[in-house]
Formats: sequence, C-alpha cells, structure tokens
Amino acid sequence: FVVITMNAVLGTIQTVKAEQSLDSLKQLSAPEAKVVRDGSAIQIPSREVTIGDEVILEAGDCIPADGKLIECASLKVDESALTGES
Repeated sequence: FVVITMNAVLGTIQTVKAEQSLDSLKQLSAPEAKVVRDGSAIQIPSREVTIGDEVILEAGDCIPADGKLIECASLKVDESALTGES
C-alpha cells in the first residue's frame, strides 16, 4: 500500500513539474511583433496583429503575419522551412 501511494504521489509531482516546464517553454517561444499603432511603435504578441498594423522587421525577426512590403533595404529571406531545401 505504501509503495502504491508513493508511486502515485511521485507521479503527480512529476506531472505538475512537467506542465510547469511546458508552460515556461511556451512563454519563451511566444513570438512578438513590433507594430506601429497610433503613430508609435509598440511590441505586442504576434497573435494580436490585425489588419492595418504596420509591422516593423529587423534582422533575425520572424514574420508574424502576411503583409505588403512598404520599404526595405537588402532583404534576405530563409524559405528553407517552407520548401524543404537545405
């Protein structure tokens, strides 16, 4: 009985720790976007980008949404994740 109880307690503790770790990783990997709203640049979660937002991209940024390029200088895009090429 003691072994079964210990096993249940340890399993529960490990499950809780695993869920906390997963939540922490989700927060670390949550992409953010820098957008222009009401004339000022603000940083928001990428899921909140809406129609009419001007997205500001810098070197190394992931593109948070579809859009049109207004202005760029020496743009390079890594499409290997989309095409499967190395």
